[in-house]
Amino acid sequence: SRAVWAEITSGGGVLLDAREALGHDFADEFPGIDAACKSAGIDPATQPIPVHPAAHYQCGGVTVDRAGRTTVPGLWAVGEVASTGLHGANRLASNSLLEAVVCGGWVADDLRATPLVTPGASSSTPAMPEQETEASRMALRTLLTTAAGVVRSEEPLTDALERLQQRVDAVGRDGVSDHELMALLICRSALSREESRGGHLRSDYPQMAPTARHTTAQISELTERIGVDQ
Repeated sequence: SRAVWAEITSGGGVLLDAREALGHDFADEFPGIDAACKSAGIDPATQPIPVHPAAHYQCGGVTVDRAGRTTVPGLWAVGEVASTGLHGANRLASNSLLEAVVCGGWVADDLRATPLVTPGASSSTPAMPEQETEASRMALRTLLTTAAGVVRSEEPLTDALERLQQRVDAVGRDGVSDHELMALLICRSALSREESRGGHLRSDYPQMAPTARHTTAQISELTERIGVDQ
């Protein structure tokens, strides 16, 4: 990802050429990718595909116990979304599948042993965030790619936090979306980690700290700071 990012930011580009390996079989092997490419005017059977780094999923995961229980009553998590510590920091594709198989059994056992509780009717309707548009989602993606993408540093992260805070101030307590809350958590966490470790690269702190420091970010702490209801 860093090599691809460096090539793109220097004005170049990176291409995936599947013409010889798959050719016209590409559509059968990867129908989803084929459709996405063709919607952008690229035929993988006859043309190389431009490559760009992207986040597969949020690193870290939701804190759970051995039974997969989160701190939210009635919510379990397993697989890529969960942080069990089973594979340490190396939570990538194949590892997460193994984790889902092992921990999924524990979660299933716990679910079977947990009585079903029907929540009582609420007398109030929670406020809904302002409706997201494709334009607002793309703007948020661009902001995160710039500030918390492959290479991070203090100035872009600080700028992103300020812009996200302006968004909170503009829409009020009830208008903040889940995506914007997560963006705030990601940028604040990246800004606080003044080292480079794993997928987190700070160009202003390129060295790894001598002692690993595990941190847990809580939305409750963030919402208290920025004045947003949980």
